[in-house]
Amino acid sequence: MGLGDLRHVGRELHVVARQLHTALHARIRNVVDGQAELQLQIGIRALSIFGHKGLRSD
Repeated sequence: MGLGDLRHVGRELHVVARQLHTALHARIRNVVDGQAELQLQIGIRALSIFGHKGLRSD
């Protein structure tokens, strides 16, 4: 394997590493977005259960 071949393999590895990095960050964003969506749904459900007055006892 010559130097040119090694450079080509290095470039290919770099491309794959960049794709993995991008995919990982996209997955992290999806998890965070999913958690925010779940919290929003829980909040909406709580409002529907307790009404817009909340938990006040007055």
